[in-house]
Amino acid sequence: TRDIIKEIDRIPFPAYHLFKMNRYPQHRIITSRGCPYQCVFCNSHSIWTNKWRKRSAENTLKEIELLVSTYSMKSFVFNDDSFNIDLERVEKICNYLIANVSGILWSTSIRIDRINKDIAKKMRKAGCYNVSVGIESANNEVLKNIKKNISKEKISEGIQILRNAGIDVMGQFMIGNPGDTLKTIEESIEFAKKSNLNGVEFYTTLPYKDTLVWEYANTYGKLLTDKPCFEYHTLNPRIIFETPEFSYEERVKAIELARKNGFYHALSTDRRNLILDIGRSFAKHIQMLFDGGFGNKMYLLLRYIYRKYFRKGTRE
Repeated sequence: TRDIIKEIDRIPFPAYHLFKMNRYPQHRIITSRGCPYQCVFCNSHSIWTNKWRKRSAENTLKEIELLVSTYSMKSFVFNDDSFNIDLERVEKICNYLIANVSGILWSTSIRIDRINKDIAKKMRKAGCYNVSVGIESANNEVLKNIKKNISKEKISEGIQILRNAGIDVMGQFMIGNPGDTLKTIEESIEFAKKSNLNGVEFYTTLPYKDTLVWEYANTYGKLLTDKPCFEYHTLNPRIIFETPEFSYEERVKAIELARKNGFYHALSTDRRNLILDIGRSFAKHIQMLFDGGFGNKMYLLLRYIYRKYFRKGTRE
């Protein structure tokens, strides 16, 4: 194995000229590698290690400006494990976008406990319209078990800060982490229903090798399949293991409860998934056709219509 690249600003930008960039109405940019946190279910460290490495704000902004000026890109996803590890860097990026790059929209994944009112307002002003947040559970004991280093109360506070700033929040929850039972999943579903989240998704815990959940499943539970991890997604229901306190049957009940509330869509054959793909592509192409704020408003309007009338489990 080779050594990790410590200074990732040294990595050249992708060879965009080799691609038909007009085919991609939205563009993903990785602004950092790795994550300093040690959540027991996450396998990111096997690729990036636990050493968080960041691109500088200046380097990231150069790539954005290239994509905007050369390919008329207007919609971006910062595809980091957690975009807001370094708040000073986030502020630099936002300040520059506000002053120099108008008419773009972007979304990203963040740590909900690393947000404040000033940063949230700047993110929105700089074009951030949506963030995804790994909540995992609304039970503080489960959060402690999975080494999330956060509380349900802090999660609620962060959601409200973002919503007050005008940023939509997608909350992601898990079914089957250490300490989970049918009761804790019911708690999470009730929290999701009463929270100010715009969207909610529940996923079953997958025990990837080189994670503590893998050890947990093998030590305290029972694996229910011998499929390799890259085929876990083919299982229906997607339940890989059970434990004495959370049996297979109760995990099925938890999935059905989440599905009933519109919070679980894995392996769904619902036509709404096709509508989502078509609608998303159409909305982003509309955004590209019009200059500045009007294109952005059209995109957000079409997105709102889909979420309100076609996607169960999302809210205004």
